[in-house]
Amino acid sequence: DSEGSEVDDFTELKKITALLAKAFNRRKFYSKPTNNNLRTSSSSQSANKKQEFYSNIYYWNYLN
Repeated sequence: DSEGSEVDDFTELKKITALLAKAFNRRKFYSKPTNNNLRTSSSSQSANKKQEFYSNIYYWNYLN
């Protein structure tokens, strides 16, 4: 039944690749703050980080 396990491995690989691509795309947009971003209050920044954290957990649970 090695053929079936290869399909499972490929499915897992696709999931991991999708997760990495999503994380990379998100970082690309948020990694370099502009002057406008630097002026935002720290409370809104922490709220954004919290939202991002929970959405990552939700996405991880969705994959598993």
